[in-house]
Amino acid sequence: MVRVLHRENETVVGTLKKSRHFNYVAPDNSKLPRDIYVSMEETKDVEHGDKVIARIDQWPTRHLNAEGTIVEILGKDGEPAVDIKSIIHQFKLPFEFNKNTIAEARDFQEPISPAEIGTRVDLRDELIITIDPEGAKDFDDAISLKKDKKGNWLLGVHIADVSYYVNEDSSIDKEARKRGTSVYLPGTVIPMLPEVLSNGICSLKEGEERLTKSIFFTYSEDGRLVNSEIKHTVINVKKRFTYNLATKILMESDEDDTDPITTLLLEAGKLAKLLYKIRMEEGALELNLPEINIKVGEDGKIDTIEKTTRDISHIIIEEFMIAANQATAMFMHQKNLPSVNRSHPEPEEDEMHDFAEFIFNFKNKRVDPFNKKNYRPS
Repeated sequence: MVRVLHRENETVVGTLKKSRHFNYVAPDNSKLPRDIYVSMEETKDVEHGDKVIARIDQWPTRHLNAEGTIVEILGKDGEPAVDIKSIIHQFKLPFEFNKNTIAEARDFQEPISPAEIGTRVDLRDELIITIDPEGAKDFDDAISLKKDKKGNWLLGVHIADVSYYVNEDSSIDKEARKRGTSVYLPGTVIPMLPEVLSNGICSLKEGEERLTKSIFFTYSEDGRLVNSEIKHTVINVKKRFTYNLATKILMESDEDDTDPITTLLLEAGKLAKLLYKIRMEEGALELNLPEINIKVGEDGKIDTIEKTTRDISHIIIEEFMIAANQATAMFMHQKNLPSVNRSHPEPEEDEMHDFAEFIFNFKNKRVDPFNKKNYRPS
């Protein structure tokens, strides 16, 4: 005996279609090929072409379509922001936090207590910067870099210490686990954590004290890792950069510049180039896939669509964050701590032969992101 235990799509996002004899909702989801009939009386105030959410009251059979009721009108199909609303509802993205989560978030206090600062490595006087996209609202990571007397690089990667604020099995923790990640849509974001955390006390904003977990690296002059260690820290970011601004400084400055921030960026570029070269030599794959940045105006309409150039400032952050991830993974492995890992099975031999045949005639046309000749000011 086969029984239906759970219906995945109790509500459906679609477009209302009106005809002379019946009205129906055409689902947006291509996996739902059959329309949903709705009452002509109940939809008399809904216009043809409106994007709606329909609740299914009677499920389809082999010979009959589903029947349902309009529970929400999202707006006219094609209007600004309506498509975003449709995506949110279609994929059941949790765009609101429950009352318990909101209540917990209200309890967080600023500033950081002196007692907590006293338990951490105090880096508030260190030169620490962030480099992020132009429209970023939350800043998760920051970097510092200097050299010791032996000429070794001393790199610091500083990550917002969310775990200090989010206790295990709290309402915020459970909600974050359910969401899994923040979801970025054109002109908006559905955060994994309440904004008081994601855009507030866990965001590494310029000029504000923040609690962090820091990974300190020592690299030799040729970019080889000497050692690393992880510490609980407190920082105060001295300067926030966008990728474009950081790249502009890197490409237009020279070694004679004595500004400490410019020096930091130039040294970061040198170290990142070495780390990148070593990774490539060790067999890393370079997936230099294009990114598209969609800018939305206040009216909800798309202003511009731009291709994001992966330049030297992107490489700096990528290389330093990869190093931080590797060090963290090694630390957790050595301490036998539980962690989430992605497992990649071996590829099928036939598929590898097909791929080899496909790429045989391709030539290496990689653009060197460190070469100033490839720099085009934005």
